Amino acid sequence: MTLIELIYRLEREAAGRVLEQGFGNPHSYRGNYAELAFEPRAGVSIGDMLAAARSAVGAVFQGYKGGHYRMSELTQVWLASRSECGEPVTATGLEVMLGNYVAREKYEALQEQAVGGFCENFNRLGKTAADLYQAGALAVGSGNELFEALEAFCGGNATDGSIPGFGAVESELADVLIRVMLFSQQRGYRVAEAVLVKLAGYQESGS
Repeated sequence: MTLIELIYRLEREAAGRVLEQGFGNPHSYRGNYAELAFEPRAGVSIGDMLAAARSAVGAVFQGYKGGHYRMSELTQVWLASRSECGEPVTATGLEVMLGNYVAREKYEALQEQAVGGFCENFNRLGKTAADLYQAGALAVGSGNELFEALEAFCGGNATDGSIPGFGAVESELADVLIRVMLFSQQRGYRVAEAVLVKLAGYQESGS
């Protein structure tokens, strides 16, 4: 999960809710100094976690054995103490941390369905683990956002608390587009330009 994905997800939760297990204190990850880690913390509010995540955007941290590393919105995030290696922050893990156990089952089902084929074939296709991670994050994340958009549609499109003035369907579909554009930026794909070309074609054909 990237830092901006973590921020977007936390923004949709009640800031005052306190979790049994959360995180704080952002720092350079010992396993890869250019990546970001948060220290595990008990009894922390979602608002404090969100503040910690936001504070890391553009921040410069010293590596465990030296050097200085600037974090960006696209930096990968981990859960680990400053002097230790840990585990990556994933969509599933974050939902479990937030107490969304039904969502955890949904995430795991989506992961198995969407990423399973990549896991079997990515070596044969010459893809790296990073390729697999990014593709899986796009498939699982976008699938979950679409699922939540449909839930909001069936539920009457209530107002979304994270972006006043917009309905929940609009918010969830915006998350889908954000995930697509983040993936495109990571891979260097010109999706925005392709959309404009296709829209022009639709307008000419009257579709």
